Amino acid sequence: MRWYTARERQLEEITTMLRSREWSCVSFSERLLHGGRPSLPPRVRERVIYYRDSDAQMAGAILQSFTGVYLPCLPRPERWDRQLTARLADRLRRGSLSNAMVMGAEDDVRLVESAIASRPAHAVDYLLLLCEQPLPATRTAPDWFQIRRAEESDCRLLAPLQLSYEEEEVLLPGRSLNAAATLRGLRTRLRTQEVYLAHINGQPIGMAGTNARGFDYDQIGGVFTVGRYRNRGVSRALMARLARSAACAGRRLCLFVKPSNAAAIRIYQQMGFVRRDDFRITYYNQ
Repeated sequence: MRWYTARERQLEEITTMLRSREWSCVSFSERLLHGGRPSLPPRVRERVIYYRDSDAQMAGAILQSFTGVYLPCLPRPERWDRQLTARLADRLRRGSLSNAMVMGAEDDVRLVESAIASRPAHAVDYLLLLCEQPLPATRTAPDWFQIRRAEESDCRLLAPLQLSYEEEEVLLPGRSLNAAATLRGLRTRLRTQEVYLAHINGQPIGMAGTNARGFDYDQIGGVFTVGRYRNRGVSRALMARLARSAACAGRRLCLFVKPSNAAAIRIYQQMGFVRRDDFRITYYNQ
């Protein structure tokens, strides 16, 4: 078996494979959507490599960004062999692993790790939760705050919440926040994703939204409530708003959460999310 660089003629096979387990690779499938239609990204920016099994069926793929992001979808790890690993290692050596990140289902990420000679600087493990049929919440939200959809113009308003969220949940050991980069990322998210904010008389106290939108799944991320308002139903109400929106659009929801975040896991489970897999993000030379 060997790796190939995908061309447009392989697009249908790749999208079919991704859809078979999109809950584990929404960020991958999102990057194949342009103007709402599937297409391969420009090869000067990203490329998709894939391999076939002994029956000549599309068996796995990795989206490789030239900024160092690797998004694997390897649904048949039992077909993985040493030759395939060696050839993947050869492909990865052609690029730079400086500031690289591998993200996806844990087994997929560990397979990619096995092809990389250097050890990751950091690795963070999560639970991957899935809610395929989100239902509108029957319980009304508390009346002491309001919820509305956030817009790009809310970027500076929400920046303090985003910075606090990244400091608590995302920041790697030994690293410091880059406020300018956070602001750019938040602005892009508000422009391209579905984000809701909870507020009291215009002052935001919580936020939640999607961070990737694929063919059929929305991946939820950045669920955050200001400390003094926690355990009062804010995150639950924001999640309920997202669930209603997904139900109306006929979309499914997934998310990943740290195993230590018992409060968040409890909320998600009460809303119908179940554990489907494990998720992993590996960082090199960060």
